[in-house]
Amino acid sequence: MGSCATATWVLAFLVVVVAALTPWVARVELHPGEAGDCTLRPLCSSHPTLVKRLMCFLFQYPVDVDRSDYKQQVLVRLRRLTQRNLKGQTHVVEGVIRGIAAKLENPDKPLVLHFAGDNGVGKTTLAQLISLALGLRCHDAACTTGDSALVLSGVSYDGYSVQEFRRVVVQRIVQHVLRFPKNGVVIVNDLGALHPDLVRVLLPLLGRAPSFPEASNVPLGRLVVIVTTDFGRQGRTRGKSLMEMRRIVEDDFKSLYSQLSSSMIETFPFLPAALDTAKEIVRLTIQDYKCRHGETIRELRVSEDAVLWFVELVHDDLPMENGRCVAHAVSALVGPGILRHLLDSPLAPVSLHVDIDDNGSVTVLPLPAG
Repeated sequence: MGSCATATWVLAFLVVVVAALTPWVARVELHPGEAGDCTLRPLCSSHPTLVKRLMCFLFQYPVDVDRSDYKQQVLVRLRRLTQRNLKGQTHVVEGVIRGIAAKLENPDKPLVLHFAGDNGVGKTTLAQLISLALGLRCHDAACTTGDSALVLSGVSYDGYSVQEFRRVVVQRIVQHVLRFPKNGVVIVNDLGALHPDLVRVLLPLLGRAPSFPEASNVPLGRLVVIVTTDFGRQGRTRGKSLMEMRRIVEDDFKSLYSQLSSSMIETFPFLPAALDTAKEIVRLTIQDYKCRHGETIRELRVSEDAVLWFVELVHDDLPMENGRCVAHAVSALVGPGILRHLLDSPLAPVSLHVDIDDNGSVTVLPLPAG
């Protein structure tokens, strides 16, 4: 058999296989699986069955995203992701879930979510969790975002002319829409860092037009768009009510809001981190070490004394840095100790305990047997 005939036979075989599997797209199992205390991963990255693995390999969309049970699973996943990973912002979660639910039912209606608040309060975290709920695969090795997310940073385009910005950024967004036409997410971090002229370029993305002028045949309406704005390291929102925070947002970004006045934007003010929130972040950051190292860490506990020690350590920085300083402190002081134990026991899983030593400092100890 000649090479041409062989290639034709292989192609025909693949066509038959794909045709046979196509009906399964409507019936791929959607159950998110058990993640234990770890973050749920998207459908194609969560210990898939053989059939699911094959479907994810063959199809960009291995499941019909218009299925009602798919839409329900997106909301279930988003709720579970936020319950685990977003601390101190429960007032935001329900509104965001309602917005995503409405988007799933009306996918062509623009949805722009605006997360506003101080540094380190969870704005970017929530944006990433939304992308994980909507994505079908992990975007990166750590699975911090879903595969259908495009992340842009306002500070990255400092000094760009309007022409440069339009050429680079609009092209990236259009290509992303073409690649993910059904579940695309665009995250613009620190939108306030963009020059107002550059923000105007993005107005179609923010709901003011159905498409960019350069790509009128590529509709933007099916995207979920998330923008974050940052007040900087000022702690200005501490002690403020949600209504007061909303007024701060409106005052600080008045020029931005005047441009977006008729868009589909929904603003969610984020509260500063409280002491109880700091405790939750300590526990979550330590738990994440166990998740990242998989089966090499059998068990990882933290004492209440160690949790309180970290909260006291960051007490003065919390008003300015919020949850970011908590996670950094835990990583700096606990991470090296965990790594040392892993290197000392390369062939066997370890059980560890984060506690206070006799000198009053945090340490990582092996758990006693039994």
